[in-house]
Amino acid sequence: LQRALLNFARQGKTVVVCLDEAQAMPLETLESLRLLSNLETEKRKLVQVVLFGQPELDERLAQSSVRQLRQRITFQYRLSTLSAAELEHYL
Repeated sequence: LQRALLNFARQGKTVVVCLDEAQAMPLETLESLRLLSNLETEKRKLVQVVLFGQPELDERLAQSSVRQLRQRITFQYRLSTLSAAELEHYL
């Protein structure tokens, strides 16, 4: 895996892993994601991980056992409920 990621990096490509419903992931899997995020060169990370989930994901990430993963989060966004006007515009 690291060799493949290094090859992508040499080609100037960025690898992004997008995971939906992340709130349902076992804590052991979240720890594996942390280990995956350790793969890097001297200049940059080899993989970016994007987690999508319900509000329960915040609760899971608040647990002390995933503290190191939480420290690696560089951006987060909470999408609030759309208003009736926003929903109409979206549709």
